[in-house]
Amino acid sequence: MKKVLSIVLVLAILLVGGGGLLATSANASTPADPLYPVDLFAEKIQRAFTFDLLAATELEQNILEERAAELESLMVEEVDEEVLGEAVDQLDQQRVRTETKILKLYNEENNYDTEKMELVRNRYEIAVQTQVKKMEQIQNQYENLAEEAKKGFEGSAETLNTLETDKSGAGNQENDDDDTGDGIKNKENNSDEDSGNEPSGTANKTGNN
Repeated sequence: MKKVLSIVLVLAILLVGGGGLLATSANASTPADPLYPVDLFAEKIQRAFTFDLLAATELEQNILEERAAELESLMVEEVDEEVLGEAVDQLDQQRVRTETKILKLYNEENNYDTEKMELVRNRYEIAVQTQVKKMEQIQNQYENLAEEAKKGFEGSAETLNTLETDKSGAGNQENDDDDTGDGIKNKENNSDEDSGNEPSGTANKTGNN
């Protein structure tokens, strides 16, 4: 185990420090390039050393956008279908990683700033909507190549809608609870006023007698 950790640390140092040029070149690569596996491995190292959940979610979003840019680049280059299919698969796998982090983040939303949570959600929503259209474009050019990925992104869009609906429902429930509480207080106040008037009337009646 120690040996494995040592190897990982050495590779991390090489990629971040002395191997900066290699890491930069790998980061700019696509599935059509020999350095692409280095890029994927560098991302694994980043994940291993990112411990905060919000930061980890933002990292996955960064990588998702990188996968989308890689796919766009390959479409411009008009590479063969196999390479493009690999890029689509990598994008879809990254969608799953990103969404998993976002769902986990929402389960712990009380621990994070609401504004930052909203930024994360909006950023992912834009990415999902963009890639649904992109998958349709690929399907038009390459029959069935992006069918599963398109379904995946459409499912992600539904998941986001569910999150928004749940959030709105929770907010409405809180408002209903507030209204109910106000109604009870008003009813109690009215009852107190009615109760207060009756003894006063009784006293007046007694006094008149």
